Amino acid sequence: MRYLIESIEASGDAAAQVQPAPPRIVRLEEALSTAHVAVIDPGFLTEEDIAELFPEGAVGTFNYTTDSPPSLAIGEVSGETAALVKLSGDLVRLDATSSTELSTEGLRIRINAPVDSQTALEWVGPEPAEAAMALELDAGLTAGYRGFYTCQA
Repeated sequence: MRYLIESIEASGDAAAQVQPAPPRIVRLEEALSTAHVAVIDPGFLTEEDIAELFPEGAVGTFNYTTDSPPSLAIGEVSGETAALVKLSGDLVRLDATSSTELSTEGLRIRINAPVDSQTALEWVGPEPAEAAMALELDAGLTAGYRGFYTCQA
């Protein structure tokens, strides 16, 4: 720690970092081929990210905590239910295959009530409901997340 403090005192604060380009919607293969492959957990979505697919905003979201930004956004595109997730810094669009599953080639995401929950996940309501999100890549990764699902519809 002292080394870091002495380095800052000697050379000043670090140079301002260059802001990365805004994320864009890409195919899953492109998202997984970026330099950030180690960061495969769904990242936080900004309002600008969500507007890329849902200009009027998302209808539903999955958030890790009640105060965190969404990591999955769900809405309608051309009358069909779709979702948006950020993987490795890139935005990936998924399409609904059922009321609880979203997918694109090579990726499936399921939203359900937590396994230890005694009640079914309420799909309609502005109040956050405890939920579990499972991410499954055909490339061999399966990961689960606990959080909260909110739906404005």
